[in-house]
Amino acid sequence: MEADVAALPARRPAKWPRAGGQNARRALRVPVCFLAGLCCTYPVNESQTQPAPFEVSAPAGAPSEPRDRAEPIRRLPLRWAPQLVAALVALCSLLLPLAWSGLWSPYELDTAEFSRRIAVALHGAERLVLPGANNAVPTLSELGRGQLPFSSVAVGFQIFGLRDWAGRLPLALWGLLGIAATFVLVSRLFDRFAAAYASVALASMPLYFLQSRTLLGDIVPLSTVAVASCALGLALFQPGLARPRARFGWCCLALAALAAGFVSRGLLLGVACPALGVGLGWLTWRCSGRRSRDRFAEVLGCVALGLGALALGGGLWALFSGNPDAYLELLGAAQRAPSKLPTHDQVLHQLGFGLFPWSAFAPFALAIALGPEDQAGPESALGVCLVGVFAVALAVHGISSPHVGALPFVGTFALAALIGIAFRRIELGVHATRLAALGSAALLIVFTWDLRTYPEESLLPFALPGATFPESFAASAKEWMKWGALPCLALLAVALADLPRGAQPRWSEALEQYSSWLRELGARWNGQLLRVLGGLTLLLGAVPVLRFLDAHGVSISLLDRLGIWSRPLGYAFLIVPFFLAAPLAASLLRELSAGFSRAVERLPLARARLGVLSLAGFGLALSLGYYPALAAQLSPRDVFESFRQRSHAGEQLAVLGQASKVAPYYAGAPVETPSSARIAFDWLLAAQEQRRWLLLGAKDLAQLNSLYRQRSQPAQNLPILDAASSEVLLASNVLAPNEHNDNPIDAWLSHEAPQPERPLDVDLSGQLRCIGWGVTLPDGQRVTRVSTGQAYDFRIYWQVLQPISSNWKTFIHIDGKGRRFNGDHDTLEGKYPFKYWLPGDFVTDVYRFQLEPHYSGATYQVYFGLFIGDRRLAVRSGKHTEDRIIAGSLVVD
Repeated sequence: MEADVAALPARRPAKWPRAGGQNARRALRVPVCFLAGLCCTYPVNESQTQPAPFEVSAPAGAPSEPRDRAEPIRRLPLRWAPQLVAALVALCSLLLPLAWSGLWSPYELDTAEFSRRIAVALHGAERLVLPGANNAVPTLSELGRGQLPFSSVAVGFQIFGLRDWAGRLPLALWGLLGIAATFVLVSRLFDRFAAAYASVALASMPLYFLQSRTLLGDIVPLSTVAVASCALGLALFQPGLARPRARFGWCCLALAALAAGFVSRGLLLGVACPALGVGLGWLTWRCSGRRSRDRFAEVLGCVALGLGALALGGGLWALFSGNPDAYLELLGAAQRAPSKLPTHDQVLHQLGFGLFPWSAFAPFALAIALGPEDQAGPESALGVCLVGVFAVALAVHGISSPHVGALPFVGTFALAALIGIAFRRIELGVHATRLAALGSAALLIVFTWDLRTYPEESLLPFALPGATFPESFAASAKEWMKWGALPCLALLAVALADLPRGAQPRWSEALEQYSSWLRELGARWNGQLLRVLGGLTLLLGAVPVLRFLDAHGVSISLLDRLGIWSRPLGYAFLIVPFFLAAPLAASLLRELSAGFSRAVERLPLARARLGVLSLAGFGLALSLGYYPALAAQLSPRDVFESFRQRSHAGEQLAVLGQASKVAPYYAGAPVETPSSARIAFDWLLAAQEQRRWLLLGAKDLAQLNSLYRQRSQPAQNLPILDAASSEVLLASNVLAPNEHNDNPIDAWLSHEAPQPERPLDVDLSGQLRCIGWGVTLPDGQRVTRVSTGQAYDFRIYWQVLQPISSNWKTFIHIDGKGRRFNGDHDTLEGKYPFKYWLPGDFVTDVYRFQLEPHYSGATYQVYFGLFIGDRRLAVRSGKHTEDRIIAGSLVVD
């Protein structure tokens, strides 16, 4: 092993001091560790622990190799394999799904419309002129940011026509440019494998690939910051760059990238983040004791630091000057008063879910980058430079968020590069990984749990205020997260965990030890101990038998006395078998771990690369599966396609609401654009002899449905032919005999009287009559009693007697045993207000509830009614108390 280490080539130029990186990292450790701790618990550095036996690590003080570092165990078979893998992942993630989803109105649509006008007015694209639309060049205040993203989209429209993928293609190319810059920077200052890991991480981060392939436009500043940081970093820190032409080229590229950043997101994000970040990295490196005779680097470092400071000062002056319109070009974002004051924690919130699943490992990558470093050279300088860019970007976003809102994090590339470097150092055995494995697994579980519980958090990578998550995709989102996280978690644990190595499984010895333990246990108390344990098992096993008899109509008074303990006692008979089997299970688990460890060592893939594969696989699943499916729910493109498939020649289409602006992209023919729901309804029913179609948003469905129920006899709900998306629907004036009405209001409204499971007759202020209630399973099956931990639907059946003006909410009280379950909720989920309820309608309000375990084993009294604030709708007749309907009892097992 020592011979292998000694054989590593020493390619570090003599001008790099041997310990130059340690002091530089120590100077930045405290502030950046604090920032990393805001994301997650800052891990204890494990770089001084003994490396794994099968891994090679350089001894303290040994020179490092920046490019062709030898593989400790295995090599990829091709020299260009890292570049090819990184390019393949980037192309698949950024380019492949460009045409899979339509325009998201109004967010992408606004950018597309402004870009079309720029192409018409400035680029001379006459074929993009839309009759009756505004074709003039937009003003900077209309854009709300720099012009470069819109001009990029305009070029795509000009070349390929007015198509969604044509506008997205230039932005995707910007994203590929940022990934290429990240690869070049890390490969020249570290090695190709770390660069490949960084590129794969960046290409599979939702915050990056979503901005790359949507018309939101913020991929331009994300990419320009990466290019500017790359050019400045290489001009400052790359050893052996003695040719003036090369350095001059990097400086010109840096200036061009800074200029592009300025015309896309202004001074703060476009200029200050890369220039000041790299400049602070150089200053920290310079103040660490390094004495360099490279005068060009000294001058360039001072210039970068000064330019970044000037940009920061100018941006802050524009931010706090109080004249946002005059300084919009300097600021690069329109100032607004956010409804909820965002602070730096909102930026971290965006990073946590915007970089998922890589955000689970990101805090530990920061810790590894700032840990004690035995090697000197450009690797250490690269770490300081990346941390500087990340810290400045985090500070600038935190300062500007209260004034311009949460914008996509421009330092994403730096975090991706640090992640790639961290995985490479783990692969080389420089750092132990047990703490990183445990912490990453814990964070991955937390993030996945949050995304399953609150699916709307997956919209954070878009950085859009007011974006709503489609309810029709909530169930699919939970499944995506569950089945994506499980294999990722398993592979990540295998890749990073320090498993015991070299142990040979001894299954026979484990069984022999367990047999000896059982014989010794049987000899206790003259052989009576096993009999006592067996009798106890039989006694406890009688409880589930009694519960079974009670569930099938045999009354057992003992169970009533047991109360809430009846359910735990139902599983108590498993205690003794578990006690007897636990030693064997522990022995078998130990031997299985040893065998599994030996199998992992024989894998043809290094374990650190397996960790990259696990996170990249989950990221690509989100990129190629989850987010395209989500985008299909947000865009009306699929609804336009449904209209083309269902309609016949000569049938007309009208588009109501924001979707009317998308019609030129997908309709393929002129459409009607009514200005209100009432006008749209009159147009829809104007021609009884011919079928007409209406594309509408979910917010207009309630009014249109009420108007249709007033017009139809008997009252029926508006025919909806396509409700695959909960946001955009396709309606028609006629429902053919072979067609089914997919109107979601059908689950609540009917013109026929329902048959309640538990009938009632209660009058509420002469406006409503409660005709009953009941409890069902989610599939609609009726139940007479409920169990804790199980989801049920509480159904309340109303008959409308008179028009209702106020918008009441529903309360449900399940009282008894000193407890209360409170089921306050918006009636009909707030989607069909009371003002649309018509006399004669039968309405079923459905509320899903689940009782906690401490409610078990008792009978409760049920009350419900309607309320607004502290006022309840008065009950005139029927069983009631304090304007609460006395519904009856509910048995909870």
